Amino acid sequence: MEQVTKKYNPSFFGSISAGMGSLFNASERKYYIIEHKVASKYHRRGEEQKVIMDQIELGRAPNCLVRFDESFTTVSRRHAAIIREGDNYKLIRLSQTNTTFLNGKPITREWYLQSGDEIQLSVNGPKLGFIIPRDSQSSVSNIKFTERLNLFGKQALEPYKWGLICLGIVLFLVILGSLAWNYRQYWKWQEDSEQKARQVAAAFEKNEELQNAIDSMIVAEKNKPEPEKIIPPAAIEDLVENCKDDIYYLFVREVYITDGEQKKQIMQTDANVNEPPPYGWSATGFLLNDGRFVTAKRCIQPWLFTFGRDILAQADLTDSVYHVVAVVNAVSRRGKKFTINSTDFIHDETKSSDRQMLSSDWAYAYTSRKGTLKLDRQLSGNLRSGTDLHVLGFPMNMDASHPPTAIMPAYNRFSVGVDGLDATGCFLYTRGAGNPNSGAPIFARKENELVVVGVVSGESTENNEYNYGIPVLVINHRKK
Repeated sequence: MEQVTKKYNPSFFGSISAGMGSLFNASERKYYIIEHKVASKYHRRGEEQKVIMDQIELGRAPNCLVRFDESFTTVSRRHAAIIREGDNYKLIRLSQTNTTFLNGKPITREWYLQSGDEIQLSVNGPKLGFIIPRDSQSSVSNIKFTERLNLFGKQALEPYKWGLICLGIVLFLVILGSLAWNYRQYWKWQEDSEQKARQVAAAFEKNEELQNAIDSMIVAEKNKPEPEKIIPPAAIEDLVENCKDDIYYLFVREVYITDGEQKKQIMQTDANVNEPPPYGWSATGFLLNDGRFVTAKRCIQPWLFTFGRDILAQADLTDSVYHVVAVVNAVSRRGKKFTINSTDFIHDETKSSDRQMLSSDWAYAYTSRKGTLKLDRQLSGNLRSGTDLHVLGFPMNMDASHPPTAIMPAYNRFSVGVDGLDATGCFLYTRGAGNPNSGAPIFARKENELVVVGVVSGESTENNEYNYGIPVLVINHRKK
């Protein structure tokens, strides 16, 4: 049940007292375990964190014992606290803006904790398990002294390390001031008599090293560079807006086979009709800052995949000299347009089965245009589950006759489902990034910009709750 007790008021001396009790009176004290159910910069998923203190805080602030990095934007700097009250423990809400949940229910002020409870910091925020070891196993005496000493340093002293450093600086300045005062007294004594002058000189010689240290500190302070200006993080809406001009809507209105001289038309449809053409299709592509135009291979050569084989139903390809060409039209929201053939694209031609081709579902062509989007191959190979991803793409079979103002890429936000690279790429968790956005860029935030880390492919055939994203790490960069 929810309780209202005395105001939560953490203190340095209370922290030290609890820590010393855990070191030297361990049999009389108990501990509990915080289980991390979400990976972060500071804790692994599944990590169990033993707590020997009477009160700890959870949040993004550096002095929080259970700390989360800045990517957890819905976690407050001081989000919640856990305190010991007799033989019981209570969860206290500290944040006034972000909610704290206990077993899925929001708490307004504070609530008693039971072993096995689940704590969640804000809606869709990280989850933590609260565990009290059974019976005598909860005694701090069951923890080895060296481990208790390590926990004492991290939990009792580290949250107040900056206070201790400031206290040390204050004491140093007091001593330094005292020495300076004595230094002036020596010169007064010199005015009184030669004997006092000799005493001052002798004292000055003894303190020569100290004086050199003081002079060095003064010089270092004068030459100290100006602190770097902290640039506030840009809003994600602004970063997404900056990328939209380089996202292109693709639509295919003509497909033919050719031997290099003559061609046989397979499909052609008026580009201004509202209904999608027979076997026609649309997709998404994007323009990089090096002039490459990138999309998924399935968007320009769908006949290589099972779902697009019907396109070639009326083509006779018994003669190996013939090859298939799709005429691809591209248009941006600003009305920029160009036409490119599927044969202009570079892609991996070594894959044969649908499963293999999914891992190489990428294609790019060199153009005379240059966009602003950047690839980050290294980041794409180190994506961790839970990482926020952003996708900009167009719905399937949109009418190409729409004015440029109506051709607006749709934004979706997803997360990585599985760490690192799979044989077929990486998983995007949650549906909606599949065929309607095939060929669309997948962005990840890197400092104050969005970089391209993947290309949207298609849905998982095993489980339609997942879509595939092809990391740019697997794209083979070839020169023209």
